[in-house]
Amino acid sequence: MVLENFTDREVIQRALLEVGYYKTPQEYKIYIEQEFNRKVSSSSITKTAGTYKMRVSRIEAVLLDYAVKFLKSANYDYNICNRVLKAAYDKTK
Repeated sequence: MVLENFTDREVIQRALLEVGYYKTPQEYKIYIEQEFNRKVSSSSITKTAGTYKMRVSRIEAVLLDYAVKFLKSANYDYNICNRVLKAAYDKTK
């Protein structure tokens, strides 16, 4: 993939999507250097991704939306949702 035309911000956003939002700026720097052969600063990462606290709260808001859709698809039956989540969690072990 040609990344020369990408800005640092676009590379950081791509790394966030690929790695996830729960990493430290140092971990993102290492990943971007290895995967994209680009050097970015920790401040650029924080400016693009936001602080750790803000990233976590943003993810929680997205997950809440998914949870509401999940409940709605199960006709708001909490027990069915609970069983499905437990089964899915057991598959990850």
